[in-house]
Formats: sequence, structure tokens, C-alpha cells
Amino acid sequence: MSQLPQQGGASVYARGQIPSTDLASLINFLVRAFPPKGEASDHPFSWPVLKFDPVKHRLSVNTYGILKRFLSQKELLESFRHSPSTGFLRDLVSPPKSFTAKLGGRIYSDNITGLSQQITKLKRLIADDIEKLGVSKDSLLVNDPASALEALSKLTGIRDFLKELPGQMVAMEFAKTDRIASIREKDVARVFSAQEEIQAEDWLERMATSISNAQSYRDDEFDSVQQEKLLETLRQDFDKQDSQVTRFFEFP
Repeated sequence: MSQLPQQGGASVYARGQIPSTDLASLINFLVRAFPPKGEASDHPFSWPVLKFDPVKHRLSVNTYGILKRFLSQKELLESFRHSPSTGFLRDLVSPPKSFTAKLGGRIYSDNITGLSQQITKLKRLIADDIEKLGVSKDSLLVNDPASALEALSKLTGIRDFLKELPGQMVAMEFAKTDRIASIREKDVARVFSAQEEIQAEDWLERMATSISNAQSYRDDEFDSVQQEKLLETLRQDFDKQDSQVTRFFEFP
């Protein structure tokens, strides 16, 4: 009794759960943290997100205050605590060492409706704040942009804010491969090159020869003249961009 050789194959791993992100809960906690808390102006909890200066025509966005309120929520810390049943990233399998994983755009529990509702609430809060501040499109426009940019350059200490900077070309060359390791550690970049070898054999003629041999074996009247006609027909089809012969040879 002969023993059958062991056959190898591809290893297939099927995921039972697809990784996802709980964006609906994230926006929900952001909506809760949007309104300022308290009246003490020196505390970040009372800092509003939007502030408008009508004299300078400047709309400021204060992200520090809302982030402090956002991260101080006990419900957020509990809901996004990393565990099998909680967390912002759900059903995520950590990749092996030296491997990276990319997470797609799937929403946890397919809660598209909840995510849309929370985004609508956030947009409404922003629109209400802009309306309370009396901000209009005309109040944000600057009549003299050059003067405004000049004042901004003086305020930030950046000279020649609008002046074009000249470009500079730096010559580069390929370093030698026989350098010592201590010098190679200072390299800023490495270039990998590859050489493609293209076989010069005429595969079209080889295919035509095989077809001719098979046809000659089946048909005694398939002579050399018909073989030449077959080869010429295949060459004509090969010159066409979308012919069956072209697609056959260019199949990836």
C-alpha cells in the first residue's frame, strides 16, 4: 500500500467579527462637552468653543476648553475603556510583531442612524453659537488682505510674509556599497533598484507553431501554406489593442 504524499496549500483565516469604530458614541460625548460649564472665566471648563472679535474681524476656535470638558467625562472613560465589551476600537485583533494593520470605515453595530443624529446635533450647536455671536459672512471678510497679512507677519515675527522664497537644488550621488557600518548609519535615505529581465523569445510564433502542429496531426491537408496564413492572422490580431490574442498575452 503506497502512502499518498502530503499536499500543502494556502492557510485561510476567516474573521468572525469585523473591526469597527464607535464614532456615534464619540460624537455624542463631544456634543455633551460643547456647551461651557460654570461662570469662572479663568477655568477651561467655562471657555466657549467659538469667540468673535468684531474689531479685528476674527473668529477664534478654542479647542482646549472643549477637550478638557470632553476628557473629563466619566461616562466617556468607562465607555472607551479597552475591554472585550467596551472601547472606541471594537473587535480589533492586534497584528503580529513587525506587522501593521489598517482599519476600515465600518461603524460599530452599523449605527449609521445614531451617528447621523449626533452629527446633526453638533452642527446645530455650532450654528446656534455663530448666530448668538452675530457672525456674518461680511464680518469675516478682510477689505485689504495685503495689509492684514503684513500685520500678521509683524505679530508672528515672520519677515517677508508674502515674498516668494527661492528654490535650491542640491546635487546628490549614489554612495559606495563597501562603506563601513558606522558611516552607513548616518545615511538619510536608501534607494533600492531592480532590473527587469525580458525574454526575447517570440511567444506568438511559439503559440502559432503549437497550434499548427496540433492541427496538422488532426488534418492531413493542413500544409505549410495554411500554417503561414495562421501565423499571419495571429500577428494581425496581436497588433490590435483589444483583440483576444492581445488580452491573452497581456493577462496579468
